[in-house]
Amino acid sequence: MLMASGKAEDIILPENLDVPVGYTLYRCAEVVGTQFYEWVDGVYVLKEPFGILYEPGTERTESFGTFEAGPSWEFDSGKTIQTQRLLALRTVDENSLDWLLIEGIVSPGEFEYIKQTDTSGGLPPTEAQSFSFSFSSFPTPSLSFSFSNAQSLLEVPFTATHCFYNRTAPE
Repeated sequence: MLMASGKAEDIILPENLDVPVGYTLYRCAEVVGTQFYEWVDGVYVLKEPFGILYEPGTERTESFGTFEAGPSWEFDSGKTIQTQRLLALRTVDENSLDWLLIEGIVSPGEFEYIKQTDTSGGLPPTEAQSFSFSFSSFPTPSLSFSFSNAQSLLEVPFTATHCFYNRTAPE
């Protein structure tokens, strides 16, 4: 639920996505990407995400990094954030990715927090459609066919806002 101004400080968050005291917002990104799923034992399982980080409000013309498996974030500056642990999630739209609060590690002892909000898309179908056909006529033996439209690898587009918080310098 990004407010009309599109500024990071205007994002309205569900209750349990509060960043710990002592951390301050330093940057947000509009993420445009794809979730890659594999069909395993009758369900789609997330294999990996991939997305491009764009400056908000730039019509997706100014990218500054990527969002990849791990998940991790790699910035054009060379900085990398690896997921340490998922702290909270909130389902805002059952047809889109969850909103998340993630603790990330930049280097040993240096943590940042990432909020994923404003999600759209990114989820696979809950089940594949199956079709069965049977043919029987005398004197030909009965024939039956069945198939599923499940793909072994499914690509699902998504968009999200990722906001990054680092430790506030003591005054």
